[in-house]
Amino acid sequence: MQNAGFVAADFYYILPEIVLTVGALVVLLIDLVFMDRDDLTLPASLVTLLGTAAVLFLFVGVDVTAARGLLAIDGFATIFKFLFLFAAVVTVLMSSAYLRVERVPAGEYYFLILTATLGMMFMASAVDLITLFIGLETMAVSFYILAGFLKTNQRSNEAAVKYYLLGAFSTGVLLYGMSLLYAVSGSTNLSEIAVAVGAPGSDGLTI
Repeated sequence: MQNAGFVAADFYYILPEIVLTVGALVVLLIDLVFMDRDDLTLPASLVTLLGTAAVLFLFVGVDVTAARGLLAIDGFATIFKFLFLFAAVVTVLMSSAYLRVERVPAGEYYFLILTATLGMMFMASAVDLITLFIGLETMAVSFYILAGFLKTNQRSNEAAVKYYLLGAFSTGVLLYGMSLLYAVSGSTNLSEIAVAVGAPGSDGLTI
């Protein structure tokens, strides 16, 4: 019988996500200690993203399933992780001047960019509804805060409230759909759901 929980190899396969998580926490710590030092948090954020991309190169050509079937480390996931990291680097570089003009905390902003990227990276590897949902919510919560990041701006506050309400309703619909898929297949694994849905005489809920 397979042991429950993670094994050492699982932590190796999520090494890019671990590097990104540690880097995000370092950015937040720098912002806390040095108080709004854009000249420190910006390089730290870029180093974190580039370091994550460098570690990700270790998994080019790898095709395995990790974390007891919750994550797939394959070419599809790797390509999208690189795309997400590239988009995050571009976003960080473009945001520097904007943050100075608006006079908002740069460290918190970069931290949210990094955590949103982390959620997207987990979504790219997800082969289970649970992992997919956690990655989605990690990304979404970061975006909710970013939408209302300009606290003194009425439009920013309005955008955050509208985005949060839309996200809350969407999450409810998503979870309801996931519950129907679980009812049909008896599993949260995407491969098993695909087999159950495609089987002859599958439940009418999937129509």
